[in-house]
Amino acid sequence: MGEERVALSPDRQTLTTRYPISGAKLLKVLVNNEYEVLPGSGISTRAALSAARPEPYLVVAGEQELTIKTAFRQVTTTLPPGYLTADQLVGILNALAVVPGDRPFFVAEKDELSTLVLRENQRVGPESQIKVLGPASANLGFDFQFGSVGRVVVPPFVLVRRTAVGATSDLDLGYEIRFRAPVPSNYFFSVTYPTPWNLCPRCRGTEVENDYRFNDQGETLQVADNNLLYQGCLKIILTELGSNIYAKWYGSSVSSSIGSKALAGTQATLQQAVRTALNNFQGIQTSQAKYQRITAKERLFSVDQVSVVPDAQDPTVFLINVQIRSYSSDPINIDIVYTAPGAYALPGTNRLSLGRYG
Repeated sequence: MGEERVALSPDRQTLTTRYPISGAKLLKVLVNNEYEVLPGSGISTRAALSAARPEPYLVVAGEQELTIKTAFRQVTTTLPPGYLTADQLVGILNALAVVPGDRPFFVAEKDELSTLVLRENQRVGPESQIKVLGPASANLGFDFQFGSVGRVVVPPFVLVRRTAVGATSDLDLGYEIRFRAPVPSNYFFSVTYPTPWNLCPRCRGTEVENDYRFNDQGETLQVADNNLLYQGCLKIILTELGSNIYAKWYGSSVSSSIGSKALAGTQATLQQAVRTALNNFQGIQTSQAKYQRITAKERLFSVDQVSVVPDAQDPTVFLINVQIRSYSSDPINIDIVYTAPGAYALPGTNRLSLGRYG
C-alpha cells in the first residue's frame, strides 16, 4: 500500500492502517508528506543557536575569547579583533569543530539573513546540546541566547499486534503503529506498508500485480502498439463505472450488470456496457491525439464484435469475447471471464441439485 493517509487515533499514539501491516520490511511513515519518521529515533531536532543580529560582528580587543560547548566536548579559541563577516567566522569556527575519525561536533553556518548559526552535529533530540560562552559571545550576538537543546518532534514507534473483531488468524490481524509517546495533533501521516497477500486490495489475493517493470538498465518497460491498445480497452472495461473520483464517466457497468442470479437480459446488458465503454475510450483517444502522438497500432478504429456467453456449468459466470480493430487494421481479440463476488447459481440452472458458488 503506497502512502495511505492515516489519521492519528484519539490516544494520539496509534496509527491503524486500512489493511493490516504484515511486517516492518518496506514500511515507511511520512509526517506532513515531507519528513520520514524512523522507528528508532522518530523525528528529532538538533540543538541550534542563532545570533541575535546579522553581520558584520565587532570583536572588541580584550573580549576575544569564545568557547563552544556540547554535551560531549568543547573548544575554546581567541578571535581576531575587529569587524568579522559571517563567512569569516564560519571558516574559523568550522576548523575548530573537526574531530579526527568522526564527524564535526558542531557546524557553523550563515543563514539567508547573513546571520551566524551554530548547530550541534553529533546527536539529535534532548541529547543534542550546545552552548556559547566567553566574553566574545556577546559580540557575536549570543548575549541573550547562549544555550539550546534539541527536542523530539515525533517520537519513535514500534509495531504492535492489532486487535480486530472477526479476524480468523494472526495473519489477518497483522500490526499497527504505536508511537512511544503522544504525538502533537497538528500532524498528518502517510504510511507505505506491506499487507498479507490474501487481503491485498491491489492484486485482490491473486499475488499478481500489473505494475511497473524494469529492464537490466533500470529503464521502465513500456507497453506500445497493439499491446497498449489491448491494455487500454481491457482497463476501461474492467474498471467499475464511477470508481474514479476524478473521472466518474470512466469505466463500464459490467460489474453492476451481474447480480446474484442469472437474468434473461444480462447478456444484452453486458454487451451494451462493453460497447459503451469502448466508445468512451475512442473519445478519450480522439481528445488525446490533439496533444500527443498516438500510433495507428495504438488507436481504436472499430469494435467488430462483442459476444457474451454464460458458462455451461455456472450461469453466474460470463465469458466475454471482444474483437476490435486498430487504425492499422490489425485485429485484436480480448477474452474476459467475469463473475460477481459471492454470486451463486440457482438450483437446477447448472443441472445440479444445489447451486454452485461462483
